[in-house]
Amino acid sequence: MFVYAAGANGDVKPIATISDGLNYPYGIALDSDGNVYVGNYEGGNVTVYATRTYKPIRTIQGKPSLGYVCGVAVDGAGRLYVVTAACEGSGADSGSGGGLVYVYAAGAQGNAVPIQTIGGSKTGLTSPIGIAVNGRRQIYVTNWAFPGNPAVLVYATGANGDVKPIRNLGGPNTQLAGTGIALDSPGDIFIANQPPSENASIAVYRGRANGDAAPIGEITGDATGLEEPSAIAVR
Repeated sequence: MFVYAAGANGDVKPIATISDGLNYPYGIALDSDGNVYVGNYEGGNVTVYATRTYKPIRTIQGKPSLGYVCGVAVDGAGRLYVVTAACEGSGADSGSGGGLVYVYAAGAQGNAVPIQTIGGSKTGLTSPIGIAVNGRRQIYVTNWAFPGNPAVLVYATGANGDVKPIRNLGGPNTQLAGTGIALDSPGDIFIANQPPSENASIAVYRGRANGDAAPIGEITGDATGLEEPSAIAVR
């Protein structure tokens, strides 16, 4: 993992390189103190690095074990949100073969027991990858569902167990084909789309978008330089 100085541009060297504790890093998030959380897909854990020094300070492998970690998010209170894929050999067992969402208390480490677990047939999770959380602690998950119908599933604050999403953004009008997700401060949804046969895009949806809702904005076209975007952040 590489860290670049604020305002970095062009062919510049990173100010820090992090390798300790990483094993196929996939998801990344920062907390309000600037600590870095990295989801290790093959490692089956989340490693936390101190701001500026970038030294590992914690590892969360969870109990039960996390399995294949795809995405991580951190809310304003420091709670950690992890989405795992239900791959063959994964330590996770959703009961439905669809992956899981775990929520851990702030400061969790080691074999921490999650304070929330979302998984099961009612959740709609089939192949979750990206995760984000808004200021009300509602959880947004990109459900890749390839080669099925991609969607963004939204779960209520405190959702736990085999629960239905409170919103399900999906359908042909959404043009969804994305893995990466981010929310801005008003709560609008930004998705990094990498469709198999069309132009890649960044699509924007209203925060309360539901069903087969079309995006309210889109970045796409040859001039964008987008090819296969898989992650996104919004400032």
